[in-house]
Amino acid sequence: MANTTLVDELEEQQITYYNSWGIIISVNSWLAFTVNVLHLVILTQLKTLTKKPYRHILIHITLGDMFTSLTTSIYYTFLSYFFLPSVNEYSVPYGFKYLASTGLVFFPLFTCYWIFVFASIEQYYAICQPMKYETSSYIKKLPWILWAGWLMTFLMVYGFLFLIQEYSFSLQSYQRNMSMGHIIFKLVPLLITIIFLIPILKELRKMAGDQIPAGREQARNAAIYLIIIFSIFSMYSLFDIAVSLSTMVIKLDFTFLLLERIRNMIKTWYAILNTIIYGWRTKTYRQYIRDRLQCHSNGGV
Repeated sequence: MANTTLVDELEEQQITYYNSWGIIISVNSWLAFTVNVLHLVILTQLKTLTKKPYRHILIHITLGDMFTSLTTSIYYTFLSYFFLPSVNEYSVPYGFKYLASTGLVFFPLFTCYWIFVFASIEQYYAICQPMKYETSSYIKKLPWILWAGWLMTFLMVYGFLFLIQEYSFSLQSYQRNMSMGHIIFKLVPLLITIIFLIPILKELRKMAGDQIPAGREQARNAAIYLIIIFSIFSMYSLFDIAVSLSTMVIKLDFTFLLLERIRNMIKTWYAILNTIIYGWRTKTYRQYIRDRLQCHSNGGV
């Protein structure tokens, strides 16, 4: 009976791919994925980034946005399949399909938060400890640290989802546990990033009135870019956390689903805006695009 009731409620709300919200979010997510694929290609071709640790940060930020957009687009394209999972005797979503599909959506998004942590530490060395930057073991191992971050998040997400499906004994407790997990997974890396960005901001203010050498100017521009996109990401994250908090007091109804749809829409806009900001701020990036366009307009000559 609980299973039938849950399914009936969800079907009444028309949560399917054919719903207009689902179509819009799916299309926007595919667009964000395509834009980030192109952005990744350009980043790997820029000679000014070759052999620079910062290049790995840019690549992983882009990979995070790319896979977040991809999994969101897949989820909404096949929403009728993913949104109606099997439930156990407590009306809690249950089974391998639930575990695999839900983790697939959460895993790249939560990884984005930790990429900002690693990026803020890299920029802390670049701006606040420039003499130690080249010799730091953290900077030398940065590529491995970034990939380890993906693995760490993967294990945490699937471990968490397994625990809540096993130890939630009502739909309300499941919803509360899921919301608390969302908040913790997002808030902890956000706070760690802010801790490292505070001294970076202080140092940037000191650098503002000084004549900056060319090498330091590049580091300064990289730090400013990181602060800009993290600020935008934080605004999205605060809304996301507010949505998670609301689910602790709002039942699974139209209000919650509307907030979730708005959240997923904003997520795709951030993924596109991130690439636009980098292109707008980076002369070599714009020049590369102009050269490619000119080459194609001349017939590849």
